[in-house]
Amino acid sequence: MQFQYPNGTSIPPGAVQVVGVPKCLRFNRPTANVDSFLVLPQFSPIKKSAAFVVSVWVRGENGCAAAIAQGAGVGVGFDGQTPTALVATGVPIEGWQRLEATIAGVPPTASALKMHFIPVGSALFVDDIRIHPFNASMKSFVYNPLNLRLMAELDENNYASLYEYDEDGTLVRVKKETERGIQTIKETRNAMAK
Repeated sequence: MQFQYPNGTSIPPGAVQVVGVPKCLRFNRPTANVDSFLVLPQFSPIKKSAAFVVSVWVRGENGCAAAIAQGAGVGVGFDGQTPTALVATGVPIEGWQRLEATIAGVPPTASALKMHFIPVGSALFVDDIRIHPFNASMKSFVYNPLNLRLMAELDENNYASLYEYDEDGTLVRVKKETERGIQTIKETRNAMAK
């Protein structure tokens, strides 16, 4: 999903304009012998909880990560408080820059967590927003919505391993995002003798 603010428009707190039509899938929740706390309907951090990490990948218009140096960015904060700015970590990878911040915890008076997107120029593209406890490890998985094949796996540092398949659905290539760009780490080809 891409977020964009029109150039020259003031940004109301918490407002986001969605560019394009995102695909949304609704999966049925498990119903048999499952406690209600296992599947949460929305993101709800616990008040007075320990620190947590927020990370996101961003780029400016024309696929440029240099927009971060020009003042574009992302902030996260709770209602009534000054947002914490996410800072660039690592080097840009193919025009995308990872931003990250550690938030001390959820204040007891908070009722909403707000993300602020600050573009330079006409657009700020946002991808892979992740929020998780500081003392935890998190992996995310991305599946193709049509054939349900694993397309990407994001590790604890929010770097992706990308999976590519041939026409038959056989895994042929695995690529990994690194600080030197996207590297192929595994490639296989099979052929049948005639």
